[in-house]
Amino acid sequence: MAIGNNNNTVEAKFFEPVDEILPKLQQYRKTPRYDDESFVKMGILRVLENSKSGRAFLQEHLMRFEKDPGLMNYFRAFKSERRSRVIQEVGKHVEEKAKSTLPNRLNGIPELENYECFAADGHWHQGAVHDAKNGDRKEAAGHVYSVDLKTHAIQHLESSEGFHDHDMKMLKRAGLKTLRHGIKKGKRVILIYDRGGIDFKFWARCRRSSAIYFISRPKGNMVYDVIDDREFDKQDPKNNGIISDRQISQKDEAKMRLIEYTAPRTGEVFQFITNEMSLSPGVIAELYHRRWEVEKVFDELKNKLEEKKAWASGIEAKTAQARLCAITLNLLALYEMRVECEHGVKNYLEEKRKLQRIREEMKIAMENQRSIDVY
Repeated sequence: MAIGNNNNTVEAKFFEPVDEILPKLQQYRKTPRYDDESFVKMGILRVLENSKSGRAFLQEHLMRFEKDPGLMNYFRAFKSERRSRVIQEVGKHVEEKAKSTLPNRLNGIPELENYECFAADGHWHQGAVHDAKNGDRKEAAGHVYSVDLKTHAIQHLESSEGFHDHDMKMLKRAGLKTLRHGIKKGKRVILIYDRGGIDFKFWARCRRSSAIYFISRPKGNMVYDVIDDREFDKQDPKNNGIISDRQISQKDEAKMRLIEYTAPRTGEVFQFITNEMSLSPGVIAELYHRRWEVEKVFDELKNKLEEKKAWASGIEAKTAQARLCAITLNLLALYEMRVECEHGVKNYLEEKRKLQRIREEMKIAMENQRSIDVY
């Protein structure tokens, strides 16, 4: 294919992690008309280029490739189980590359040394043009993504199937092995999810059989019994802002923790619910705070990449699209890091905006005589 032939081009360096793994895959095939390399790279470029349709993408960008796969082959490839596995394997490699390359943002919290932490969220957009309708309504396409809180590497976990699917159904269908994110035994896995991920029976099974723990915010109508108040070190700076740490239960369900917290910078009061019983309450609050940080990553899917509509019908096609979105975001993060390390180029505008937000929060905290978070 024409793209990336010159190893010194931006595109070649951007696609370098993909080029590393493709020839090593068992599933990889170099077919004469539309090989796997073209398929994967065309998919990534389509995510980047924001074309309104597959036909529009081919018309606008086909000259960047040596061969024309043809419209029929292009769409048919997205429904191939083999091609889907190729994308999955490429995604795993790029994700691992990101995890080993990007900086660890949780380094300052020693308590998390034996934990891997992920913020997860559901992302919904319009169905494909030829998707079936339920009455006068077309099925939406849904996906659950997770973001590694250490590196902000993103991973696709599960896709919706049929009408009336929702986040909790997708989490259960993904299975415990997927929710552990490939983390080996000996480490605990924490998933931070919004209220749509609360299911105490499922949480108990995850904790008991796979050392997977959840952090969320309680639902407004949640009924529970307070068992006791848990003691915590009020003098420890990491517990700054913690009001209470209680053990609660619902009928015969497993015991949970309910943590109440005042954000030191703003004075806003929050509650967090978790089945993790060992970490300091301040660390639980901080992890949920980090979930808000990675909303920017999820926002990039909806706005910067403008992935607001499914490319084609069928679960394989929609899953392939979701995985290509995750690969693209991880490649962008890796390339941004490479440019910074090799050429000293940084996103100074983003850093300036972040510093301005911190200054404003610190000003509010000082005006209200509140101390500042240590993280």
